Amino acid sequence: MPSPSRSLLCLTALASIGAAAVALLVGDPGDGEGGAPPEEVREAARDVASSERAPQVVVLESQRSSASDTAVPTWAPDELLIRPTADLDALAAAAGAEVIEPVGRSGFAVLRVPAGETPDSLLAWLRGEGLVSFGAPQGLTRGAGLRAIEAVQWGLATSDMPKGKAKSMGSVTVAILDTGVAYEDHEDPDGTRYLAAPSLTGSAVVAPWDFVSDDAHPNDDHQHGTHIASIIASSGDIDGVAPGVTLMPLKVLDADNMGTEYDLIEAIFHATDH
Repeated sequence: MPSPSRSLLCLTALASIGAAAVALLVGDPGDGEGGAPPEEVREAARDVASSERAPQVVVLESQRSSASDTAVPTWAPDELLIRPTADLDALAAAAGAEVIEPVGRSGFAVLRVPAGETPDSLLAWLRGEGLVSFGAPQGLTRGAGLRAIEAVQWGLATSDMPKGKAKSMGSVTVAILDTGVAYEDHEDPDGTRYLAAPSLTGSAVVAPWDFVSDDAHPNDDHQHGTHIASIIASSGDIDGVAPGVTLMPLKVLDADNMGTEYDLIEAIFHATDH
C-alpha cells in the first residue's frame, strides 16, 4: 500500500469498486485500521441517537434509481485490466487486442478484448505467454448516492470535532476521489461553464486532475463530489469538519456517477505522489 510522505487522506465515496482498488484503499482487516467501530464508540453513537441532536446527524446511503441494482454492471464485459511485463503495444498486437488505457503510474493498463475472446480466455493466454503479472476483468465503480437517512454517523459523535477546528488545517491534504469538486470558475471548450462553490473558497487546492477526461480541470458535473468536499472543508454559515483543509480534487466518476477501476487506481497513485 502506498505510504504518503506527508499528511494525506484519500477519500472516496464509492458504492462498488474492484478488487485491485480495494487492495490499495484498505489494509489487512486485522491491522486495527478500519472495520467496525469498537463497542464504546457504538454505545456513544446510541447515546447521541437518543438525544435531541439525533435528527441533525445523518449518514449517506446509496441512492436507488428506478432501475434495480442488478441493472448496474460490476465489470466491463470486454475490458481487461492488466499489469504487463512486456511492451504493451507489442503485447496487444500479438493478442489482437486494442489498448484502451496505456500503462499508468500504477503499472496497470487496460485492453479491449478482441471479438471471439472473453476476458478470461485472453487472460489465460497472456499468463501462458508470461506477458502479465496481474490480470482481471476491468471493474466498474459507482458512486454512493445523496439521499440522507435518519441515522447516526458514529465518527462525528466521538471525534471531538470542535477541538479539531482550532488546529491549523492548511498542512493537511484531503484527496477527494469522486465526481469532481466545484472549486473553480471554468469554461470547457464545449461551452459548459462551472462555478466555484463559495463555501469552499477558504481551502487551497493542489494537484487537481480529471481522470475521466484526462485534463487538469476536475469540475463536478454530478454533485456528489462537491457534497463530500463541503462536508469536509466548508466554511461560512455551515462549517465542515475541517474548514481550511487543503483539497486535492480527483475526478474518477462521470456525470452518471460511474467510473472505472483503472482510473481509481491511477488517482490513488496520483494522490500519494503529490
